[in-house]
Amino acid sequence: MAPTRELTHQIYEQFTKFSVGSGLKAACLFGGQEKFIQKNQLNQHPHILIACPGRLIDLVESGSTTLKGVTFLVLDEADRMLDMGFEPSIRKIVAQTRAERQTMLFSATWPKEVQSLALDFCTQQPIHIQIGSLDLTSNRQIQQKVVILTKEQKEDKLKEILKSLGTRKIIIFCQTKIKCDQLQLYLIQDGLRCKSLHGDKRQSERDFVMNSFKRGDTTVLVATDVASRGLDIKDIEFVINFDMPKLIEDYVHRIGRTGRAGAQGVSISLFDSFEDVKLAGDLVGVLRESQNEVPGELSRLANVNNQGYTNYRKWNAPSGKIQYCS
Repeated sequence: MAPTRELTHQIYEQFTKFSVGSGLKAACLFGGQEKFIQKNQLNQHPHILIACPGRLIDLVESGSTTLKGVTFLVLDEADRMLDMGFEPSIRKIVAQTRAERQTMLFSATWPKEVQSLALDFCTQQPIHIQIGSLDLTSNRQIQQKVVILTKEQKEDKLKEILKSLGTRKIIIFCQTKIKCDQLQLYLIQDGLRCKSLHGDKRQSERDFVMNSFKRGDTTVLVATDVASRGLDIKDIEFVINFDMPKLIEDYVHRIGRTGRAGAQGVSISLFDSFEDVKLAGDLVGVLRESQNEVPGELSRLANVNNQGYTNYRKWNAPSGKIQYCS
């Protein structure tokens, strides 16, 4: 299971590459696509279901498939699924699988909610495998730039930045779906090959947008956080935060769309000196840790707001219940 349609489809694409010659079949199940298409996949008796929780529970409850034979369960981006409110669906799904199954849970962060999920779903003492540090870190291949401004200055500044970048492949993150569409129209009027991506678009539209961006027909993608995790698109040189996220983890995930597979990348964040001030302390910490320049005004805002660097990923596990491996 994975939290978004795009990530689910990406996993399915990778499955098709690795399963060549194995005889294994998979079904890809997500909202936004006609159910009869997915029911036809299920009628082929796939060995593996790659699904978003909401659509999977719909198909299970309608009798289109059963999970009684599931012996291997994988939860990808578990923290994101919890953030998106999928916990009730996940619990319904897990309750219908075999008790002796093997469970694997992947998460970029390790909050108590994810730990609790691991303890509930693992029938034996779970093993925690940590890759890298528990400290929240960003990719040092990414040059991070922060521009301090007011809300009224954002659009003009964005236009100035895009003009200087030419035809590079760029993702621009906005906080709301409405703003994505508004900004797309604004940039199209300026002559840019731009499309938007968010959860209100039909699946056919989302597929068209993603394929256009991958091919390079679209050079600027304006997106909500639906594009911030897991997606692996080659040659994205720049990430621009038109709106800053609410949490520093989401900032790190967003900028991680560039600088992939050893490549260099650049992120540019338009930091509203009024609306984003609560993020200032954490952003200063990420910039320092990754050896990027910290603007003096950002440091001042962090001090004024009395925000030391709060690392959201340093949670304590429930004592004695999870075995840690290095």
